[in-house]
Amino acid sequence: MALRKLAVAWITLLLTMFTSMTLGEELTLGLAQNEAVQDVAAELLSEIYRRAGLTPKIEPLPPARIT
Repeated sequence: MALRKLAVAWITLLLTMFTSMTLGEELTLGLAQNEAVQDVAAELLSEIYRRAGLTPKIEPLPPARIT
């Protein structure tokens, strides 16, 4: 169930970005460090964006702090 919600969120995000961007434009994405799921998602998104003619830039960020 959680995986399905994550997939729906990613697809929605991708569709939103693709409709608001022009080809050849650079796209910067944040990546939480030391998170296996984030690493896989970053690789997948990078390839998707390259195939769509966009230039992805993955920017490592520290993980969220829980207070």
